Amino acid sequence: MHTTNKIISKLLSASLIMIMLILSNIATAQNLSSEKGTTSLGIGLGLPYGGIIGGKLSHNVQDNFSIFGGLGYNFIGVGFNAGLTYTVPTEKLTELYFTGMYGYNAVINIEGMPQYQKTYYGPSLGSGLKFNSRRKKGSYWDLGIMIPIRGSNYKNDIEDIENNPMITIETKPWPVQFYFGYNFTIGSKN
Repeated sequence: MHTTNKIISKLLSASLIMIMLILSNIATAQNLSSEKGTTSLGIGLGLPYGGIIGGKLSHNVQDNFSIFGGLGYNFIGVGFNAGLTYTVPTEKLTELYFTGMYGYNAVINIEGMPQYQKTYYGPSLGSGLKFNSRRKKGSYWDLGIMIPIRGSNYKNDIEDIENNPMITIETKPWPVQFYFGYNFTIGSKN
């Protein structure tokens, strides 16, 4: 039994080393949208784009690692967000990425009650897919999901509204938010 465990352990170690060597030698052709020095401008819907409709400016500070800012309309005014994105290296046109940002992530808008017309800020985490264009190098469609981490101010205000018999809530923000946009390159090292 002891010898069998040693053999299995050695096989697993050897397999892990082989996988690491194979992965380190794979030449990953970068999509322009993920290359260091590329700057993109996008228009879209959702939190990374600043609201219901807005824009996003992103810049790749390293291959597969970008910073971004979004500005848009969020039902009661201007919404903004800023964050980071890590794109998983691949040779494929479709790229998976992970993102984190800080900015607006909820709005309460009860007409006629200014105390309940607020924008709430906090971190949001998410993931998405970039569908890189075959025709326009550096352009891509962006589709993803965000999980807003909403603070106690928002939670307290929602609770107050739910307990107020004079107010009927038509819709509450979902615990996850979807977003969608089109981005195109406005600058590149290449």
